[in-house]
Amino acid sequence: SACSRYIAPEILRGERYGKPVDMWSIGVILYILLGGSPPFYDKDETALFEKIKRAEFSFQPRLIWECVSDEAKVRATGSTATHHRHMAHY
Repeated sequence: SACSRYIAPEILRGERYGKPVDMWSIGVILYILLGGSPPFYDKDETALFEKIKRAEFSFQPRLIWECVSDEAKVRATGSTATHHRHMAHY
């Protein structure tokens, strides 16, 4: 299902729900907004979940991502998301 693409690796591993799960979902949504497609895709849900657990994604297709700033790509991967002023109170 489409919702499967947003699920965090922590949830797939049966770990507790927490801030990392929310940050994961924010990163997936930001990736979709910037690139126009989800970071993880597979017709087979089991294979999709394995990609999510390994965080196996790339900025493809290259033509779309060439137009996106490096700063935005960093934010989409969550590297600096928790330090952003809009997330400081979270």
